[in-house]
Amino acid sequence: GLWTSGVIETAAAAMGLPASGLTDVQRNDIRMRILKNSSMVFGIVVGCLMGMAPLAYPEEYRLWPSREQKQHMHEDVAEAEAH
Repeated sequence: GLWTSGVIETAAAAMGLPASGLTDVQRNDIRMRILKNSSMVFGIVVGCLMGMAPLAYPEEYRLWPSREQKQHMHEDVAEAEAH
């Protein structure tokens, strides 16, 4: 994830999106590199937290069955087919 930024920046340039406007000196400054890497880590953490948010929903509000519910459904189907 963190190391794909070069690919993403190249693709963005190919799509005609505007460049950052930083000079080479600014881009190579240690403070800018720390900011860039910290921002990427922050984005990944926020994305992971957003992705895990549905796991906090109570079971009655979930749009998908739990593992236990799926197991019971499979058992019910197997019993119905056996009869």
